[in-house]
Amino acid sequence: MTPKPQANTQSYSEQMFTNITEELNIKQVILEKNGLLATDYCDNEEAMCSLLFTGNILKDMDTVRSIVKSGLSQRAEAKIKIRQPLQSTTVNLDLLLTQTSAHINKTLTRDLLEEGLSNELIHAINGLRRKTGTQIQHRISLLVIAGAYVERVMDKYRDAIHAETLSKHGNSGTNYPVVLKTYSLDGSPKEYLAIVKIGSI
Repeated sequence: MTPKPQANTQSYSEQMFTNITEELNIKQVILEKNGLLATDYCDNEEAMCSLLFTGNILKDMDTVRSIVKSGLSQRAEAKIKIRQPLQSTTVNLDLLLTQTSAHINKTLTRDLLEEGLSNELIHAINGLRRKTGTQIQHRISLLVIAGAYVERVMDKYRDAIHAETLSKHGNSGTNYPVVLKTYSLDGSPKEYLAIVKIGSI
């Protein structure tokens, strides 16, 4: 794992945090020390960052790898795919570089579930692109026939889905059925079927 290229506006510590959030697909990294959150006794963000990162890139990347390894292990144990975003991970600075240093928040809110579903749709659609031999320079006409839950997610993330799959909204046709995972929202199972039409634009 190497630091990912970032915009010049990011500081060194921000780049390190970005590596963690992107590798674990989480929204936030929370620091904890002596049973307190870092915000309880640090005056500013730089002071909080110095608790985790030293400025030595080799040592700091070891720290990032340790946190990511711990987080991925917890995802695997909970059977939560990496495409499903999570809200946060809390890093215990007293246990840094151990397998128990990071604890992922596995609570799946409505917004997180919907974002996860949009990622699953993107993954499925791009899988169909590959299966049909569609080249990256080609656009596809996309039609998804599904229940109200999926339709709501499609409407919410339509721009992102179209951008990530090089597609536009289609009007007719049903080919290449893709059955995705059954989701449960508010305690009720939500089954859905996504159907994608590959065509010219």
